[in-house]
Amino acid sequence: MAEVKNAFVKSKMNKDLDDRLLPSGEYREGINIQVSRSEGPDVGTLQNVRGNKLIIDFATLTGVAGLTTIGQFTDSTNEVIYVFLTDWTPPSTNPNAYNTTANNFIYSYNVNSNTTTPLLKGAFLNFATTNLIIGVNVLENFLFFTDNRNQPRKINIATAAPIPPSTEPIYYDSEEQISVAKYNPYQSINLYKETGSNTGVYETAMYDRTNALLPDGSANPDADPNYPGDPNYLNDKFVRFSYRFKFDDNEYSLIAPFTQPAFIPEQDGYFLNNTTPSGNSKDENSTYRSTIVDFMENKADNILLQIPLPSNGNELNNKFKVSEIEILYKESDQVSIKVIDTINENKFQSITNNTYEYNYQARKPYKTLPNADLIRVYDKVPVKALGQEIIGNRVVYSNFQDKHTPPSSLEYSVNASNKSNFNVSGTNETQWDTSITEYPMHTLKQNRNYQIGVVLSDKFGRTSSVILSSVQPDVNDEQGNIFKGSTYYHPYKSTSDNLPATWPGDSLKVLFTAAIEGGETGLYNGDKTSTSYNPLGWYSYKIVVKQTEQEYYNVYLPGVLNQDPGGLLDDPKDTVSYITLLNDNINKVPRDLSEVGPEQKQFRSSVQLFGRVTPDASTSIPAFNEQFYPGQSSDTVSTIGEQNDLLGASGTTYSDIYQSKSNPLLARSTQGNTANPIGANIHASGNYNILLGIYETSPTISLLDIYWETSSTGLISDLNLAIDTGTNNPTGFSIINYNQNEANDLGSTITDDFWPLDLTDSPIAQSNIILNSIVDATGVSRSGITILKTPAGGTTPNGNVHAYDSYVLQTTEYFFFNSNSAKNNFTFNFTVQDLTGGGVSNIPFDANLNNASPIITNCPGTIAVVPGTQDIYQFEGTNGSNTGGSYTAEGLVWSLINNDLTSPITINSLTGVLQDLTGTATGAFAGTVTLTDADGGSTNGALSATCAIDTTVGAEPANGAFADCKTIVGTKGAVSQGFFWVSDKTNAAQQTSAVDNLRQPISQLALDDNLVPPLTASATITNVNCFKLADAAPILTNTNTNVIYNSNQGTSNLSQGTAYISVDFELEQYSVPNLASQFNSNSGSNNQGFASGPEGPYVLWTAYLEYRIDANSAWVRATDIENNQIFFGGQQEVNYEAFTVGAGFNTYSGFQGQQTINAAGTIIDPNTSDPTRAGNFLNVNSKDVMTVATQYFGAGGNNASLYGKANRTFAVGKDQGYKQSPTKHGDYRLIISYPWGAADYYNQSSTKEVVTININNINPSTTNVRCPDTTTVFYKSNRYKITVKYGDFYYPKDYPTCPSTPPTYFIYRVIDEGSANEIEALREGSVNQGIRLVAKEWHAKYVTQFYTDTALTNKWTPSSQSNGNWHSYGAVFKDSKTARDGSWNSWVKAPGQQITTNFPYTDKDRKWAAQFNSNGEKAIRTAIPSYTGN
Repeated sequence: MAEVKNAFVKSKMNKDLDDRLLPSGEYREGINIQVSRSEGPDVGTLQNVRGNKLIIDFATLTGVAGLTTIGQFTDSTNEVIYVFLTDWTPPSTNPNAYNTTANNFIYSYNVNSNTTTPLLKGAFLNFATTNLIIGVNVLENFLFFTDNRNQPRKINIATAAPIPPSTEPIYYDSEEQISVAKYNPYQSINLYKETGSNTGVYETAMYDRTNALLPDGSANPDADPNYPGDPNYLNDKFVRFSYRFKFDDNEYSLIAPFTQPAFIPEQDGYFLNNTTPSGNSKDENSTYRSTIVDFMENKADNILLQIPLPSNGNELNNKFKVSEIEILYKESDQVSIKVIDTINENKFQSITNNTYEYNYQARKPYKTLPNADLIRVYDKVPVKALGQEIIGNRVVYSNFQDKHTPPSSLEYSVNASNKSNFNVSGTNETQWDTSITEYPMHTLKQNRNYQIGVVLSDKFGRTSSVILSSVQPDVNDEQGNIFKGSTYYHPYKSTSDNLPATWPGDSLKVLFTAAIEGGETGLYNGDKTSTSYNPLGWYSYKIVVKQTEQEYYNVYLPGVLNQDPGGLLDDPKDTVSYITLLNDNINKVPRDLSEVGPEQKQFRSSVQLFGRVTPDASTSIPAFNEQFYPGQSSDTVSTIGEQNDLLGASGTTYSDIYQSKSNPLLARSTQGNTANPIGANIHASGNYNILLGIYETSPTISLLDIYWETSSTGLISDLNLAIDTGTNNPTGFSIINYNQNEANDLGSTITDDFWPLDLTDSPIAQSNIILNSIVDATGVSRSGITILKTPAGGTTPNGNVHAYDSYVLQTTEYFFFNSNSAKNNFTFNFTVQDLTGGGVSNIPFDANLNNASPIITNCPGTIAVVPGTQDIYQFEGTNGSNTGGSYTAEGLVWSLINNDLTSPITINSLTGVLQDLTGTATGAFAGTVTLTDADGGSTNGALSATCAIDTTVGAEPANGAFADCKTIVGTKGAVSQGFFWVSDKTNAAQQTSAVDNLRQPISQLALDDNLVPPLTASATITNVNCFKLADAAPILTNTNTNVIYNSNQGTSNLSQGTAYISVDFELEQYSVPNLASQFNSNSGSNNQGFASGPEGPYVLWTAYLEYRIDANSAWVRATDIENNQIFFGGQQEVNYEAFTVGAGFNTYSGFQGQQTINAAGTIIDPNTSDPTRAGNFLNVNSKDVMTVATQYFGAGGNNASLYGKANRTFAVGKDQGYKQSPTKHGDYRLIISYPWGAADYYNQSSTKEVVTININNINPSTTNVRCPDTTTVFYKSNRYKITVKYGDFYYPKDYPTCPSTPPTYFIYRVIDEGSANEIEALREGSVNQGIRLVAKEWHAKYVTQFYTDTALTNKWTPSSQSNGNWHSYGAVFKDSKTARDGSWNSWVKAPGQQITTNFPYTDKDRKWAAQFNSNGEKAIRTAIPSYTGN
């Protein structure tokens, strides 16, 4: 038979043609054949195909009969076959049905190794025999597959395989792990957290670590001086935070919703630093001057980001295959999103809850995300797809459904009101309210339109379009609050809102009235054991807001005027307003410069302004500024121009226009509502109070029709659960103004009225609240507070009536403010029941116990103790807690701020005893005692009370000028002198009857602030009936010296302590030739002269020391500290030698018999002057006149110059010795007359030289009265003067040495044996024979007590007073203060004793006598100096 050969090189089967017509290379039909395509010689030949061979029986392998292979894929590269198996065939009536018991498998078979590996198994795979898997690919060890029933999936082949010795695939066991679309983190980061370890107490997670103080001045408990973050990085930034997951296949999730800006303004947004009395704060003044709010910067520099996790941290990798968390950061003015940190798996694997806390310390981001990630708002993975292929290493799907079908609308309404009270009770997070704590300074912008929509998402981030509400009419909740549809206008607040100081801000509220239905997509059900399992259903929701009114400006202004300044233009009040534009405000309120001429000076504008803050208009000059409520009315700027052009008054300055002299730019606006005008009254001249005013510009309208995501997200299941259970579940309370402090009495109401709120923040009409517990921040249970209910319609303890049940808290125990601030922070745990049919909620409330200032109950002001006293004073005080309790002494700490850092005085911090533990303190010490509660803490809210004290150890010091160290040398010559220690010059030089004749013929002098030279006035004697030896008339001068202390008149008087005023009346002898012969030729003939010759020169002064309380009081004669009236009278004599006065000589009153005169100078009479000399020319009391006389030069052959000095020293002010005399603190003045007298000798009256006279009292009928002769030696040489010394009597600082620490004791010689009277005491002999004793007074006249020790603690006990209690005493050292200034130049010898020429006595020998009791205390007003008349 013929053989036919055919080469089927075309390798083509052709059944369309008849066998006879088949072309060569084709064939009609072939069974179990294939055409060779090799390049060898057998190309095109028919070859047998091998048959099938059973390698694996999956029924045997899995133990499941009836498995069907619904897909397979051969990876020829790796010689691996992938098989997809199921035994589930859904019914035709429900092709998408899920079978909880279905057996679904994915296996791989390695041809080379002949091994079979299970990769996946479980009902969750949801395979079906009706949906073949034809789209399968392997790419980089990932197996991608899709079945047009489920969403596209993928697994990592290597990790899916069992880990020996296990044979079960366990790595993937849920849809979230195998879907190509990754899990979507739907929640934003939370910015609130529990405080420390105190469960149930929450605070914002934004912290200020840099500022040491809070805005109220108290210590910032969050401050950290060692904070490592950058304190300034976030200052000028509005930053939002987010996160995303990185999975084990190196893919990333979508970006979670961002937080709101993490921003808390410096000073918490408050204008601080009040001023008085302007009404503005310093911050407000700064704001209108700069037009910038300087403190509107972010003070949050440490943010503890609370990242929500879909599972506990230690399960995150196992359940969701998360390997890293990236912390994302976005600034408000930037598009880019940056990464600030990456959290590796090992950092969250140990977390056993579902929150990861990240401590952001204001550090810069380290990288920026690529642009592709910024616009990736969802994964473009189809919901399901039929076809799948790999093209250029990319997975491509075909015949797919790209998104779910959302509901066409939802049923919800929108409102806005105060932020809800913080509430995280229950497990349904949709019912939580956190914004009041999370974002404490955020609020909803007023005067804006908001459209609120809802976006639904499945668990993998596939989102719906924005779904709006189907509700059209307004919806009222049960309390009558009106909820609109999805669009809501939020108006400006009005006066009826009565916003409290604690207003928390507003927030949008969404009221859902029907549960969300899933539609075709259905709602998410992740329960693999449920027949309703639906991993692709709607899973979460997000609230989005469209708000097209965007950028606007706040215009910070130096006042707003209602009417034109000056009120001269045509616009009446309330129709226009005027504002000053400077700095940045010129750009915020711009001029329209589009069509202007070159000379145009006024410009149109059409800017719309809304008033926000206005100066007060209730008075002509505003005293304060206040909130302005514009309603919906705006002011329209119509004209802008410079002041002079706009007001038409060039060169005019207006006091109510800021910087008017600079001709500023002004804007004229039309008032939008004449019934509600903004601005202060005009005040064109005089002082004016510029106060901050604020306008808000109308916003820019955005043309972008977009919705902005919010941080309000949640699970649909939670939302539906809340909707299904109704809106009356208690969710929180109305604003509770808690005001408890430690001073509250029992039964005090410590809150305003409050009531529970439902989900819409509406009051619940009928409720019941149980106070379960009070726990402080240390975790300790507290008591002492109860809750009191007032039914609807009743009157509350605060006097209010409400249409719903209300409550207050009241005290049942006493409290005190603890040094541990955590013990002052309370968490109240309430169970709240809605009695109108709602549920029961557990709601916490946080409150703080306030401190009350402590009180020092015995602040003494001044303290005086003797030296050596260790316990000086016992201070007593209480903390601020109520005195009815037993806590008033808790936590008290005493401290002392001593102005003298060298002082040994301290205070016992626990007992409050002021102490000198060394016993060495002397003198005066000023300081402040502080009593601080709460254990003296500086950062825990402790308060303090202070007591300013002046402590004197020894005696109270004098003040002002008397504490100074000065000596005033008076003016020599014919001068009447005044010295003034006054706090007010008013009427200080006013004449009185006592000094009227001392200052004539010159009128009184006004005081001057200058100390040197003094204020002077002079007059020449012209018309006086007296004889002159020459034609020249003398010139008389008045001087006043105002003794000012440290240039402060107010502190120049004596207002404390004891002062002394000492006056030296001085006469210097002068030389006259040939007087010795006159002396000899006229000696002994008349007992009215000196028995042995002529009388020497003498000078007399009249002097007064006067006192007044203040400038409103009259001057009176001063008294000293022993209540003696002060007189300057007396006589002092100095001569060359000892001589005896004749018994018949009557010049010196009181002489009896022959007496001896001290050639060195001695008191002739301690109380009065020579009445003959005093009375000749002055009608004054001789007790007010001091006489100083000397012998003539050369008398008795002596040529040494003689110098005579009388002294009077008086201590005034406070009697600190006997404490008997009235205290005379106030003004003092010393008035001394013109010196007068003569140089005379016996029978030479025709040539007598007059020193000077008091002109006012010259007797015109006395023809032999002489005027001062300007040609004589005495007048020309001015050899008579006064010196005034003054100072602190108990702390004398001798001029000019002025020691910083004056002596506190002075040494005396005292005759120990008592005498019967002062004469006998003074005749006991020299005081050098006495014993040494000590007194605190340096002047013999004012000694009060003698001591035997220098510490002034051991009083002297006289050895004997059997003969009497008079003792004489004097100084010990010749150069001591006592010898030099404390004796009045008293006589040194016993009375009646004569002295010899060149006697050896000095000032230390001068003697005084006084009465003393048996304890060494001097009897007041008994001291007397020794004088020659004794």
